Amino acid sequence: LEWSDPASFNISNNEFCAPYPNCLVGYEGNQDTLNCNQVSIYDLSSMDFNFSLKNIFPNPFNPTTVIEYSLKEDAIVDMHIVDLMGRSVKTLFQGYDKRGLKTISWQGVNDNGITVPAGVYFCILNANKFREVKKIMFLK
Repeated sequence: LEWSDPASFNISNNEFCAPYPNCLVGYEGNQDTLNCNQVSIYDLSSMDFNFSLKNIFPNPFNPTTVIEYSLKEDAIVDMHIVDLMGRSVKTLFQGYDKRGLKTISWQGVNDNGITVPAGVYFCILNANKFREVKKIMFLK
């Protein structure tokens, strides 16, 4: 790819299948689309989501873990980490979030950016009237 000249940027001669992201439309050039019938694009509006705090992987972790959650509907979300005493350690997300499957990562630091001690923590997801808690182990 030629990155230095935006006018000549294109992604020709790959195996990308339509539909292309809006940012690539007009830059796709010629694509080998022989295997595109194997690609499936999911329509999120037809998927059945629940409010759920799903996978936390890896767990135990060091230095980063990824937390997966889903929202049944648009919601006011509060996701945070607390220690064994229930003290707030890190606010991962707080605000309005749209329906669907989401991921967020935690690097084992508190709200001040300081690495927390190794140990057991809890991830708490509050979304509208839903609440779920999962245990996380941070290793050093």
